[in-house]
Amino acid sequence: MAPMSSVRVAAAQYAAEPSLSLTALHAKLDSWVAEAAGNGAGVVVFPEFAGMEFTSLRDRRAAPDRRSPDRHKLGPLPVMVATRRVEPSLEWDTAAIQSVLDEFIGIHAELATRHAVHILAGSIPVRDQQDTLRNRAYFFTPQGTVGFQDKIVPTRWEREVWGIVGGDQIKTFDTGYGPIGIAICYDVEFPLVARLQAEAGARIVLTPCCCDSLRGYYRVRVGSRARALENQAYVIQSPMVGDASWSGVIGTCAGAAGIYGPPDLGPHVNGVIAQGPPNSPMWVYADLDLAAVDRIRHGSGAIANESEWKSHLGFDSAHHGSFEPAAKMPVTAGVAFAESA
Repeated sequence: MAPMSSVRVAAAQYAAEPSLSLTALHAKLDSWVAEAAGNGAGVVVFPEFAGMEFTSLRDRRAAPDRRSPDRHKLGPLPVMVATRRVEPSLEWDTAAIQSVLDEFIGIHAELATRHAVHILAGSIPVRDQQDTLRNRAYFFTPQGTVGFQDKIVPTRWEREVWGIVGGDQIKTFDTGYGPIGIAICYDVEFPLVARLQAEAGARIVLTPCCCDSLRGYYRVRVGSRARALENQAYVIQSPMVGDASWSGVIGTCAGAAGIYGPPDLGPHVNGVIAQGPPNSPMWVYADLDLAAVDRIRHGSGAIANESEWKSHLGFDSAHHGSFEPAAKMPVTAGVAFAESA
């Protein structure tokens, strides 16, 4: 069956909050997904690390081993003995999320099925079968199935402080809207992740992010818009917003959801199809013309960035340029111009 020619997408500006129970957290996520589905969204996107809400559950945080002596780091800094029992730690949060992974997957699968939407859940750190820690985003379908994309290029903080390792596969996921790619936060700042997804047919790239400054947010935004331009695709940016200092991972976040395309697509000539107001929890929606992507990729547009990608790949390095004396302009140049005008 041919993929659908259009889709409404919803990008979350999402504020993570501590929850008293799994039931309360389920109800919050249900409310968000129900709102997006009720407004006609077929694909909904939650931000990077939004899944860390699951570590806030009281019954998990009350575990006797919550502050064992070897769990002693708060980000890059050691936690003093006096604060060890009250400050969040990366080690504890990492362990806590593994303990609720089944519930995390089960809740999102149920929501995707009941509301008949595709859900990119907030990413979480997951230990794989080799005990390697990955920043993983799970993608749920209305049919009750799930796939995942690991972040390919962890940030320095993720690598050097948290011990997260980059993923080993760049994927696309077949949906009723055609293949969809996922480029998690920093990944969208590098051309080849989204490029390989576009070459595999993706017309949509989902970019969840978590940025603790506006500089970080704009880096992801600039990367998203660049990937939309060069691949002639839609890129959906979903950021964390607000203060989550209760978490050892999230902290205070800034940003605004954005839905971008090349300037050739959408209602605005700048390629910004939709943009939310900064730092307010909400959904941002856009209706995407997927058939238009196919048209401009196959030569009916004014430019052909996607099909001409390979034209610059035959160079192995930049050569040293040289300057030569500039030739003097002919005395008659101005006269010739006047005569030909």
